[in-house]
Amino acid sequence: MKQDNVKRDNEQAVIENKTAEKGETGLNLKELVRCYLKHWWWFAISVVVIVGAAFFYLKVTPTTSTTYSVVMFNQDEDDTPASSGLLGSLMSSFSMGGTGVNLDDEIFRIQSHEAIKRVVKELDLNKDYSAKTAFYKRPVIYFQNSPIDIELTSGNLDTISQGTEFELDLKDHGKKFHLKVKQGTFKTVFNDDIPGLPYTVKTPLGNFTLSTTSFYKPETNMAFKAYLCGLDDAAAVEFKNIDVYLKIKKSNAVEVKVDDTNSQRARAVANVLIELYNQNSMSVRSAQSRATLDFLNDRLLRLYSELEKSGSGIAHYKETNQLTDPSAEASYIMKMKETAGKALVEQETQLEVLKMVRDFLKSGENKYSLVPITSVMGADTEGINKSITSYNELVLELLHLQSSAKGNNSTIKLLENQIEAMRGNLLSSLDRSISAAQIAISRTNKESSTVDNRISNIPRMEQELTNLMRDNEVKNRIYAYLLQKREEAEMKVARIMPTGVVIDQAWTDNESIRPKKGMILMSCGLLALILPAIILFGCYRRQFETTSGSALRKEEDEIKSETD
Repeated sequence: MKQDNVKRDNEQAVIENKTAEKGETGLNLKELVRCYLKHWWWFAISVVVIVGAAFFYLKVTPTTSTTYSVVMFNQDEDDTPASSGLLGSLMSSFSMGGTGVNLDDEIFRIQSHEAIKRVVKELDLNKDYSAKTAFYKRPVIYFQNSPIDIELTSGNLDTISQGTEFELDLKDHGKKFHLKVKQGTFKTVFNDDIPGLPYTVKTPLGNFTLSTTSFYKPETNMAFKAYLCGLDDAAAVEFKNIDVYLKIKKSNAVEVKVDDTNSQRARAVANVLIELYNQNSMSVRSAQSRATLDFLNDRLLRLYSELEKSGSGIAHYKETNQLTDPSAEASYIMKMKETAGKALVEQETQLEVLKMVRDFLKSGENKYSLVPITSVMGADTEGINKSITSYNELVLELLHLQSSAKGNNSTIKLLENQIEAMRGNLLSSLDRSISAAQIAISRTNKESSTVDNRISNIPRMEQELTNLMRDNEVKNRIYAYLLQKREEAEMKVARIMPTGVVIDQAWTDNESIRPKKGMILMSCGLLALILPAIILFGCYRRQFETTSGSALRKEEDEIKSETD
């Protein structure tokens, strides 16, 4: 009994070894390869059909290439030399915005939806013209050379919610036309013959007028196709094709990349995008410079009037009291007050500048006007400068939205609330600075009180005259300072230059990025080999398994007979 069990175990082990040699599935690989070779023509047909289809697809599909342009940004620095002395210390009181360029902000401005929308409007990119060709040819894409032009004659492109497709067939050398218009998804709104061009077709979205251009050739029959959509929709599509990024880290060079099936259109987009950006940037900087210039002119007019009154007051006082010059004693003692007097004049000048800015903010006429950037002496003026810069940015954004959006726009309301809150904060900061300046003036006056006691014997009239002359001196210094700043502002306005300088004009890399020719052909080639292999295996798998199983059972019988 024990011997029988050992015998059966040995037989089973031999059978398992044979099974392992043949494979767990019982599949005969030699038969499979023989089958594939026998049906080689399956693979040949698959390669011809699938790879041929790939070649046809590549032939009729428009290729997308990339266009590049490089822009160098200038650091707009204030190169006005500083003056020495008291006014020199105050030369930075008013800035014209020369704080340098933030590249991240400028990149965002270049490729913003609003900027691209302006490009779309400038180049009519919401209109896509092409010529219908035979199925085995690529469609001819028109850009600024279309024989037919289509205009929305009633309605607003900004309000179009659906695209409109036009198909125009010209027959008999332009004597006959057939027009088909679709709006929305498979919705035909017009499908009929028309007598000729120009022609206006009425649709639910507005009236469209078709007319010929200088590129139209009536002797040539053609099939024309066009697609029109709203500016926002076209900008959204174009936004995906535009990328702006730093060319090299830690540099001011920015590269503009545009992907398009029409290289001429891509180059136009890149060039116009930079051109419109520079125009907008120069307009913003010019607006801020003009605001500062207007502020200076207004203050100069007021100071001039005050100086006239001050001069007339001094002359009248001398005449009334028969005074010419202070006495020798007064002159001597005033020299002793010179140091304290200089500090007092500086502090009072500082106080006047702060009051000017505060009055400007409080004025109802300047509710949404740009505030001149100030940097007067004081411990807290740096925070005031940053706050004014942020305030001006919000005002500029509000003015831009008001010119392009409806008055009840929620974004406008939000900006107005932000501006009001920031104006209140600015006024609080200015009030604190004014209070600090007034305290400093009071302290200086107190420190000089000892010296003032020494001149108590000076006649009252001479003291009053001295005070009048000091007040006149302060106003004269402020007036001279504002005159100089106005000259700088006028020069700044006159020499405003584009922020971005084009280093490389738009050029196109003719290598196709879509479709990927090599990847498509390789994938289709692999598919052409794998597909018939899978089909043949599925068709003949049972035969392979049956043949392999019969052979295996025969070997099992032989093993049993040998062991017996």
